[in-house]
Amino acid sequence: MNPKFIHLNLHSDYSIRDGLCKIDLLLEKVLKFNICCISLTDFYSISGIIKFINKCYFYGIKPVIGIDIFIYYKKGINKESHLVTLLVINEIGYKNLMKLSSKFLILNNISNLDKNFIYYKDIIKYNEGLIFLFYFDKNSCIGKYYIFNNLDLIKKIVLF
Repeated sequence: MNPKFIHLNLHSDYSIRDGLCKIDLLLEKVLKFNICCISLTDFYSISGIIKFINKCYFYGIKPVIGIDIFIYYKKGINKESHLVTLLVINEIGYKNLMKLSSKFLILNNISNLDKNFIYYKDIIKYNEGLIFLFYFDKNSCIGKYYIFNNLDLIKKIVLF
C-alpha cells in the first residue's frame, strides 16, 4: 500500500477539549479507504493511545501517536501560548510524551481548557524523540510573527 495521505492531526472521543470520533469506527473507515497509517493526537490527553495502538495492530494499520497542546512561552513582559502537535518517533519520544502529558494534568484545571498549557521550559527538557508541528495561520502566534516579518522570534520559538 502506497500512502497518498496520512492524517497527522486527529481527535477521538478521548480528547479532553474536542473530538467525537470513536476509535473503532475510525479504523473501519481507514480500512475502507485503504489508508495504511493514521495518527491520534487528542487535545491534552493520551488516554486513548493504548486502545488506538492495539486496534491499529489488529487491523494492520500503522499507528502514529501524539497530542495537541498549548505551549506557554514568555518573552519579556509578553506572555503567549502556541498550539503545537507533538508526534512520537521512538520510545524516548513516547516516554517524553507521557511526562509532558502528566505535567500538563498536574499543572492545569481541566474545567478551564482555554487557559491550559505546558511550560516552554518543559518542552525544552522533554523534546527528544518528538516531532513538533507548529500551527501556521494568520491567527497563530507564529503566523502573526511571519506577517510582521519577525523571523528571529519564530526561530527562537521553534529552534530550541
